[in-house]
This record gives sequence, C-alpha cells and structure tokens, in this order.
Amino acid sequence: MKSTICVALFALLPLSIFNCNNNKLYVPAQHEALSNQNYEIFKTNLVKAYESRDHFEISFQLANLKAPKEIIYDHLRQYISEDIKRCENIYEISYLAEQGFIRHLYAMDTIAYQEIFALCELKDSTSSYAIYKAREEERTRKFLANRPVLDSLKFDLALIEKLKALDENDQKYRRQIGRSYYMPQATKDSLWKLQEELDAINLLAMDSIFTAVGYPVPSKVGYEYSSTFVYILHHQTDGAIREKFTNKFRSHLSLEEMELLEERTASLKATPQ
Repeated sequence: MKSTICVALFALLPLSIFNCNNNKLYVPAQHEALSNQNYEIFKTNLVKAYESRDHFEISFQLANLKAPKEIIYDHLRQYISEDIKRCENIYEISYLAEQGFIRHLYAMDTIAYQEIFALCELKDSTSSYAIYKAREEERTRKFLANRPVLDSLKFDLALIEKLKALDENDQKYRRQIGRSYYMPQATKDSLWKLQEELDAINLLAMDSIFTAVGYPVPSKVGYEYSSTFVYILHHQTDGAIREKFTNKFRSHLSLEEMELLEERTASLKATPQ
C-alpha cells in the first residue's frame, strides 16, 4: 500500500522532496475511524503540506489521519529544529489543551508532544511558554474589560444553573486529559469514551433548552454562559448536526463564533477536541 501511494505521489510532487524511504511523503492507508470524505480531505491537506515542506502541517495532518506516532512527531521535531522561533505553534496547542480544546496532534501522544515542548523551552532563549501564556491571558483580559456591563439583576438564574451543568460536563474529562502529560494510553482512551457520552447528553440538553427558552444571550445569562452552546456544538463531530444547529443559532452568534464553527464543520475533523 505504501509503495503504491508513493508512486502516485511521485507524479504530483517535485523530485527534490520525494523520498519514500524516510517517510517524507508517507500517506497512511484509511483508518477505520475515518469516513471516506474525511480521509480524502486530510490526505489532500497532507499532500499540500508536503509540497510546501511545512513539517508542522505535515505532522498535524498525519495526526488527523491517525498515522503511526513516530512519523508524526519526527516531522514535528524537524519543524522546530529548522527554526526554534516556530515554537509559538507548539505553545498554542499546549495552551489550547489547558483550556480543554485538545487537538489530535497533542492527544495522539501527549508525552512525545511534551518532549518537543520541553525542547522549545530549552532552546529558545528569547521566548517561553510563560511569556506566550501571559500574552494570551493579557489579550483575553483586555477583551473582557472592554465588554459592556450587564445588569445581573435581569439574569435567568435557573437557566444559568442548567448551562453551568452543561459547561461542567463539556470539560469534565477534556481538561483532565489535557493537563495529564503522562497518562497511560488506555486510561486516556477510557476517558475519551466517557467524554463522548457526556457530549451526546449535552447535545440533547442543549436542544431541549433552546426549544424551551431560546438562545442563552448575554443579557439573560451573562457573558460567561452565553457561549455554552458554541462550545457544545464545537465538540460535536457529526457534520450534519453541526450544520443544523449552526443554522439555528446563526442570528445569535458573533462573527468569531461563526468562523470557529464553520471552519471546523468545513474540515469535518473526526478527532476528539
């Protein structure tokens, strides 16, 4: 299978970057967990990454394709070895994981990812994760400070309690996985299964709330819980479900929220987030 794919790629890519022996152009066979459509999307993105010699994107798409771990992280190591200043991308994925938004590149082998993270911390004397995190937190603080003040006396407290429970379910195992660097794979797989069950429960609860009282706008529930539906929908991997609810919520979503949902729906990522 590998040799067949390599031969096919030979006709598409420049000879200067063609090398099947060292896996530079390795394209994995379709994994059973991926739909035909997802596989073709990820494979196309991978070929484009090979053409541009972008080792970060190569590793990212190989992770989406559920390739062998050693190949994925070899490309990621090469990415930072070419220019240590590229560690910003490594820091971003770690930062997102701390917030409960776990990319497949991080989840495939958290220990391997953290080893690469440690290389960044060791080699880049002009930056660090602490600097990156402080910058992101300051940007968030300024954004929050500039929002209009809401009248909390008008909040629907019963609705807030329901949304709070959904938030807790949404992050119950995601944050645990994201912050446990040396968790055994079997434990991680078990937690993902539990999280997927909660995601399904959350989807039903979200639909019920929307049918009963409509969208939880900031004036009713405050800023903290007005994005609860967005996070629940963001973690759904069924494209049809995502599109259905995005259309339902469209008039209530900010431009940034729409972009977040539509980008992921378009790419149809089948990996846990």
